[in-house]
Amino acid sequence: MPNMFRLEFDFPADESSLPIQEVVETYMHVLGMTSVKETYLNGMLPLWLYGYQKGDPRMQEAALGPLRTEGVSFIWPWFSEWRESFREAKLLPLSWLPFSDHVWDLRLGLRQERVAILSDVIWRTAWNRRLANQHAAFDDASRPRRSMAYTYDLRSDCEASQMVAARRLAGLVPGDWRTYPPYFPGDHSTVERVRA
Repeated sequence: MPNMFRLEFDFPADESSLPIQEVVETYMHVLGMTSVKETYLNGMLPLWLYGYQKGDPRMQEAALGPLRTEGVSFIWPWFSEWRESFREAKLLPLSWLPFSDHVWDLRLGLRQERVAILSDVIWRTAWNRRLANQHAAFDDASRPRRSMAYTYDLRSDCEASQMVAARRLAGLVPGDWRTYPPYFPGDHSTVERVRA
């Protein structure tokens, strides 16, 4: 009988995949913006990576399950700041609709919802990091033949995302994943290369 707890990460070795070390760095980067203790970070990582490898968002979210446990609390200032900002602007991101009936109640910790969004932010940051690597490689490869000019644009799925993306577009540096979305928790904006 195979060992059910042995995890093997056999990511495809093509240039379109994000190297495993960069996936781990991204996971640590996003969770580093919270007050989640390092023991939880390290303990949740193998299952989260397995879900990432399998392309299963439910498994990735389930890996963060310990954060949903009663008695385990964490602070996520980035989420709190954006919740206040959207409340003042009277905007609701599309990804926040499932808990829209109570998102503005600042007394609520929104533990379940924050964990779901946190998992999504890790995945989207890794996805956009891979995309940034592809954009950098494309720009390097196409530099000698500049007959076709390309530019980059942000595509968003809702008014809240469009508002934020419009402000961030000027700071977008193709190939630098730190300037790519998500720009707020639950942001589903994407960077697209378009012919100029």
